[in-house]
Amino acid sequence: MRPNGLISPAHARHERVCFDACSLGAHVCAMRHILLSTFLLGGVALGPPPALAQTALAVQVTAGAMNQDASRSDVLVGLGYRVRLASGTQLGVDVQAAVGQEGRIGGFAAEDTTEFQALAVALWPLLQNGALDLGIRTAVGPRFVTADDDSLVDDSGTILYSEFGPIANVTVSDRWLVRSGFVVPVAFELSPTSELAETGALLLLGASAQVATATDVFADFSTGGLFGFGGDGTKFLARGVVGVRTRFGASSQQWRSF
Repeated sequence: MRPNGLISPAHARHERVCFDACSLGAHVCAMRHILLSTFLLGGVALGPPPALAQTALAVQVTAGAMNQDASRSDVLVGLGYRVRLASGTQLGVDVQAAVGQEGRIGGFAAEDTTEFQALAVALWPLLQNGALDLGIRTAVGPRFVTADDDSLVDDSGTILYSEFGPIANVTVSDRWLVRSGFVVPVAFELSPTSELAETGALLLLGASAQVATATDVFADFSTGGLFGFGGDGTKFLARGVVGVRTRFGASSQQWRSF
């Protein structure tokens, strides 16, 4: 300060620099406090964590036909139920009944057969990238076979059936979805014998169309070679199924891959 009581320019500059430094320090401390509080309180500034999809339900009704070894035909009807979890995993139950011209019991050909099958089904998501939804399908459950055939020693049989394989669903438009993959079936007859009843590989092709907000119609076709009963079982299979699927739940509109 000058003798006349006035502040010298050098002193004024010094005080302004000190004030600016203090102000900058105060802002830095304040920002540090806000960021630390934000981190500890769950990230208000970074935004809330993304909401998880809600659980949704689906019910489907199917009908179709199956041809074995290009000579035996079966008529199929089925009912399915699915639950889709927040993780994308699907769990459910499929029941199916079939009436056929010929089947296999104990490795022997059986005429006029009726089959009933109940499967616990799961679809495990592997990759979800844009329109692509890739997962692994697994299923396991009993199959009961009866025959109206007096030539058989045993006219009924029980089989433990299972299958697994990758399934890829691709959304091609707001309405249409196509899928492809393959399934490896493994079935063991539990009675009247104890042996491998069926294994092989089946190619799967399918499509579905959305006909209402949460309702699809779909068609699936599978075909491939099989082996079982030491070479006496079915060697070729072709199966076609059509159905209607309805979904329930707040997130059901975005759930179209099965």
